[in-house]
Amino acid sequence: MKSVRCTFDPPDRQEPVVTRLSLQDLISRLGISEQSVPAAAGSGKVVEIQEHTESGRVKSVKVGSQICQGVDLRKELGLRSTDFMVTSSGKEIVFTTKGYGHAVGMCQYGADGLAKRGAKYNQILAHYYKGTKLEKR
Repeated sequence: MKSVRCTFDPPDRQEPVVTRLSLQDLISRLGISEQSVPAAAGSGKVVEIQEHTESGRVKSVKVGSQICQGVDLRKELGLRSTDFMVTSSGKEIVFTTKGYGHAVGMCQYGADGLAKRGAKYNQILAHYYKGTKLEKR
């Protein structure tokens, strides 16, 4: 499925959001072993983005010596999006996210905006789910 850019998000949802976590909090929330992180902590490379999706979202991340999926990391850390950058400063990990959600599916703000402009449900679905077909059963 290919994501569709939404131009209906309110301005406050478009601003980057910064989430700061201590190294210990990161380890605890992800449920990973402390032994997988010490070597990385000294180098400042505690969290490294490994791969991006076609839409530019984080697909996989290396935390210490363990690989996590971007969507799992987002969920466990309470990040708003998988569209993030990560930096570390000492024992603090800083995630800067843009947008909201996972960039696959229907934007609730966009669906509402299209409906307010007069689009019918089938037009809204066709906008977000290109190449699909509605059928009665």
